[in-house]
Amino acid sequence: MAGEKELGLYYVAFNVSQVLLQIRFVLGRVAFPTFARLKAAPAQLTRWYARATRYTLALAGAAAGIGIGLATPAVGVLLGSSGCRRRRPCRYSWCRR
Repeated sequence: MAGEKELGLYYVAFNVSQVLLQIRFVLGRVAFPTFARLKAAPAQLTRWYARATRYTLALAGAAAGIGIGLATPAVGVLLGSSGCRRRRPCRYSWCRR
């Protein structure tokens, strides 16, 4: 059974992982009504849809890059130095050198 510390770490990790989904929800609540109003003007709809997609992908890419860049230091902070030790990718006796 997990203790309070483990449950707290899980809670924080879960909330951090949900940030992009929450941003997507907010953007969807704003973007879809705007696109519905622009359906009478296909040229504007195309331009705004392309712009929204471009910025959303740029934001998601930047967030993913930052997350990947901070993953190793975060493991070191949260788990201590024992969590950052390199381990062999294969633990089976037949693939050891």
